Amino acid sequence: MRRLTVISLLMVGPANAINASLHDELKFNFLRDIAPVAAITREPLVMLIHPSVPAKSVPEFIAYAKANPGKIIDGIDREWKLTITFSGLLFTMMTGVDLGIAHYAGGGPALKGLIEGEVQMMFEPISASIAPVRAGKLRPLAVTTATRSAVLPETPKLG
Repeated sequence: MRRLTVISLLMVGPANAINASLHDELKFNFLRDIAPVAAITREPLVMLIHPSVPAKSVPEFIAYAKANPGKIIDGIDREWKLTITFSGLLFTMMTGVDLGIAHYAGGGPALKGLIEGEVQMMFEPISASIAPVRAGKLRPLAVTTATRSAVLPETPKLG
């Protein structure tokens, strides 16, 4: 008699790993039970600001935010699932800036809020933000990679 082996393939993203670290009640252990097979894509985030913010670099942004505590608003996902949320929070923790937070129903609405000036900064994948950056609606301050991005070669790396 032949045995049938069932293999399931699952496509996961950063939200899956983040949620696994936030929720104790999951019926699986993400790190133990999910084995990576291949990477399909890797996309850096870009730190974006609204053009009304006078900073032209990350150090200038940090100085401006520290001089104006709570006046710079970071657009984040209200479900606390997206990488954009944790990138902004990590940036806040590492730099000591006091940013306000505006909760949105996902990255798309948060990006729209940034373009419209409802919020002044956020982290967003390059693919989602390249059009408003090239149109001059947003200013990129840094990419979250170890080297500059070929898509935004003039934008420095963060840190």
